[in-house]
Amino acid sequence: MNRIVKMSLKTAAVMLVSANIASASTFDFDWSSTGWDDGDLSGSYTDVDGSGIDVTVTVTGNTGKFGDSTPKLDDDSGDLNNDHFKEYLNYDDNTQAVTTTFKFSVPVKLSSLIWRDIDAMNNGRYLFDDKIIIS
Repeated sequence: MNRIVKMSLKTAAVMLVSANIASASTFDFDWSSTGWDDGDLSGSYTDVDGSGIDVTVTVTGNTGKFGDSTPKLDDDSGDLNNDHFKEYLNYDDNTQAVTTTFKFSVPVKLSSLIWRDIDAMNNGRYLFDDKIIIS
């Protein structure tokens, strides 16, 4: 069972609330500038794009099923500038899963969120069901 998930979180508009006064600013969380070490299961990014916002990324679950040195930044053999977060998993069955969590230091309002290659297959050889849950 092979599953490839490519994730790219590009832009988030941030709403900060202080003393009943709301202000908004925009910042980019772009993999090509934040970086990621191949195979790491977590990363912390401080003051992303000068926003004062910190972002922590963690991957949990059946992480022993990762292949191809993932999670890693990848260009999918194309012209994507290695700015896509790739997860390549080889599960034994459809009960296995990983969860990738993006935690922001303050509440944010996302204005753009780009996901690639979210799909499902059950053809006898491959069995998977990719899911994105945003809460």
